[in-house]
Amino acid sequence: MAREVEFRKATREDDGELRRILREYPSGGDVSLRIEKEPGYFEASEVEGDNDRVLVALDAETKRVVGVGAFYEKQSFVNGEAAWVGYLSNLRIEPAYRGGRVLVAGYKEAKKLYEEQRSQLYLTTIMDDNVIAKRALTSGREGLPAYRDLGIFNTLILGVRRNPWAEAPVGVRVRAAREEDVAAIVEFWNGEGRRRQFFPSYSAENLLSSAGLLRGLSPGDLHIALDDKGICGTAAIWDQTSFRQWVIDSYSRRAGLLRYPYNAYARATGRPTFPPAGTALDYRFLGLVCIRDDVAGVLEGLCRSAWAALAETSPGALVIAGFHRRDPLGRPFLALPNTLFRSRIYVVHWPDGEADFAALDDGIPYLEVGSL
Repeated sequence: MAREVEFRKATREDDGELRRILREYPSGGDVSLRIEKEPGYFEASEVEGDNDRVLVALDAETKRVVGVGAFYEKQSFVNGEAAWVGYLSNLRIEPAYRGGRVLVAGYKEAKKLYEEQRSQLYLTTIMDDNVIAKRALTSGREGLPAYRDLGIFNTLILGVRRNPWAEAPVGVRVRAAREEDVAAIVEFWNGEGRRRQFFPSYSAENLLSSAGLLRGLSPGDLHIALDDKGICGTAAIWDQTSFRQWVIDSYSRRAGLLRYPYNAYARATGRPTFPPAGTALDYRFLGLVCIRDDVAGVLEGLCRSAWAALAETSPGALVIAGFHRRDPLGRPFLALPNTLFRSRIYVVHWPDGEADFAALDDGIPYLEVGSL
């Protein structure tokens, strides 16, 4: 039987306990990942959205933090128009406190936070092999919000020792962005990005700031493709390792047994290997992927430039890319040697968000993989 809990908003004084919860209770699944936020939970969370509200669960007697769930918001394109969209993340609770009653009570408190925010629709992802979490959250149990399945989101891990990408098409040149490009880049995103459902509506301030939604990213980390019409594509190599760490926490029995033969196969074929449990990945996100008319050759040219730049300084680094299964820009990545994780995207809403969900068109969903 689950122990009694109570809930309140987190404060900066809870920072250490929030980081502990993330370290101790990873994602689950065959390959269990920890996303740590060291040295500061709230600073690392800036990339997930504005106006963050973090809910903590406390042991009713000891007042010790035993769980967390976070609400974030950011301006994103919904049906081609900028709107506030939420993101639910970092849902963790210690095993002794888990149970349907606690989950419902937590969402009752979460609804109060929801009512303070501007978003009717929230996005979240659950690893596709995390059957327990999917069953609990999508059960339709009274008191829980609706979880609407938007399909598979592929997260791919690739190495940079080999550069498999082709040169950009004739007439397209690729280079690192400069500060004077920022206004044109934002204009391009706001024009081309709106074709994707939930593409973030970034501003010049986001790209020029050392904090906020694009924390850790500078204009020089962004590669741009240009043709005779101007910018025709962007892609960034985003290093978040100074404030968010991806760690292989553990393997299921099945995955652990398969790791050694798979690693032998991976080395022979140029795929990333699975390191021992407890290993922090030396990773970069491939972010801000936006290509005019989804021209695959432009994306290849951008990736060739990005891979080459990263290999010069960190030849052992990994690149993490993410695309919805329906996104044609993801197909070239699936064709390369990679380690693939599948999660599901859900739109989460309470009853007053039903009309907003029903109004969504069938545009291809976009999630900024560096903001998950």
